[in-house]
Amino acid sequence: MDEAVFRSVFDSVAQLVALDTGLEEVEWELIGGEITKLPVAYWERNLPYALNKCREFNAGFKTPGSINVLTNLIFANDKHRSEYVDLFNTYGDWPEMAIYTSWEPDTNRFGKNMKLMGPWAETVRAIKAKQKILDVILTKTTVAMGPDYLLETFLPLGITDFSIKMISPYGSGRAFWQPNMVSFKEMSDYLCRLFDIAPPGITFTPADEMSGAVFRGTSYQCIGNFRYDLAVEPDGLTTFNANQTTAEAALGERKIYVGDDDWAYRVLADNTQELDNKLSKYHSYCFQCEFHSACAGGWYHYRVAEPADVRPWDKGDCPGYKQLWTKVKDRHGSFDPVQARHSSEMQSMMMSAKAQPPSEVFHEEAVGVAGTFSDWLKQTRGAKVNVRASSSFDKPLIQRLWAYQGVGTATMIQQAEIHLLTATEQRVLFEHLVYQDLSAVSVPSEALWSWVDANGGDPLADLLARAEVDLESSGLCHTDILVAGHNTELVRWVLKYPRLSHSGESNNERHPLVQQLAHHLQLEARAKDRIARRRHNLS
Repeated sequence: MDEAVFRSVFDSVAQLVALDTGLEEVEWELIGGEITKLPVAYWERNLPYALNKCREFNAGFKTPGSINVLTNLIFANDKHRSEYVDLFNTYGDWPEMAIYTSWEPDTNRFGKNMKLMGPWAETVRAIKAKQKILDVILTKTTVAMGPDYLLETFLPLGITDFSIKMISPYGSGRAFWQPNMVSFKEMSDYLCRLFDIAPPGITFTPADEMSGAVFRGTSYQCIGNFRYDLAVEPDGLTTFNANQTTAEAALGERKIYVGDDDWAYRVLADNTQELDNKLSKYHSYCFQCEFHSACAGGWYHYRVAEPADVRPWDKGDCPGYKQLWTKVKDRHGSFDPVQARHSSEMQSMMMSAKAQPPSEVFHEEAVGVAGTFSDWLKQTRGAKVNVRASSSFDKPLIQRLWAYQGVGTATMIQQAEIHLLTATEQRVLFEHLVYQDLSAVSVPSEALWSWVDANGGDPLADLLARAEVDLESSGLCHTDILVAGHNTELVRWVLKYPRLSHSGESNNERHPLVQQLAHHLQLEARAKDRIARRRHNLS
């Protein structure tokens, strides 16, 4: 990759961070091919540049990212090896620097009879980076060797963290996948054992991110659930799934190159299919799992794979490792989603009070001939848009909503337009609404209640129908699914948007948690009203 292209990636991503209101952290990967095939002089110039840029980005984020250097650490001669070891050690104590290398017992990575593993191990040992991470794929061979082998073999080399993944179903991994696969139960057993025996200070994903998710409510993305999973080719071509390359590459409406005009708008607009897959696709057994709001359905690539390739492996556990989630929760406890949601809402209102008042500019979504969707996003950014069931833009409604929300555009959908959506589109829309994923979208509540009435037997519709009645009941027990933490947003929605015919105060004594949620909604409504009055007085 030309150095000018390499450096321009950081400028382009900075534009995307400034544009997308939902982008809160950035991780960077330097990956090939094999990056050490380049002369070391290239990285002597560009590695410190990348680390400094990463530090600049981190200054604006609550969660810092890293420059993840992915390398097989196999060198043709000692001179080349020594140059790269020296380079990595020069920057090894930077908090932004992470060295990733991989161990693949199933492949020919280390040559015949594993003859290259010894020199590789010595190279790993010689690198003194604070973050020295081993990539591990849960194959049949890896699982059979057990996690004890992992610790006994690689901790002496200075490995501090293990990044443990499932087999990729793309590229060369496609043919390797099914013959080397093991059940999700076997994977979970392996990870649970590792969780039990890992010494203090030694971490591994996914358990490390799980710990943050259950204890602090932080993001859980290591299963491929990144908001963007961009890859930039040597010529600057930008693709949307870093696991898919060459003929499989996930491209946008038109090819996009780093440095193109409106790169950020075009990337945001063309990322919507991948983003919606991550936010909307999950396995049927995920619905009402207590960990679903964080886990999102487990390993992303298996959520979009053919079910016939996944179902044979999910006896006893799932692609999200529920067994491990439970073990992590038992050790670390869990955060309070009720208070967390209320605090988030109040903080959001405080920030909005300090910001410029929302725009009153109103747009009707085009249904005739129009330009590109990215141009339309640029035109409507921060304004209000009346969204149609179908428009001139070749994108489903839900994908357009994610994009509008990303650029800070408020959207409205009229009830007549909702009736034009397919049954699947309606369900996806309403599920995201009641779980508060679409905070910038306004829909008549009666449209949702009409959908509930018309879709008895659908798990979401049945849950909402029961919530409408049982939330006002004094007999709601503490173990009821309605008062489980993962339904906090749904209960808030039902309390906030009752049927018009049912609105008003209830005479029944509510469950304590329902009372708490109702009180939070009252406090938030008062705060919102105070902000509105203050703005009115200042205008």
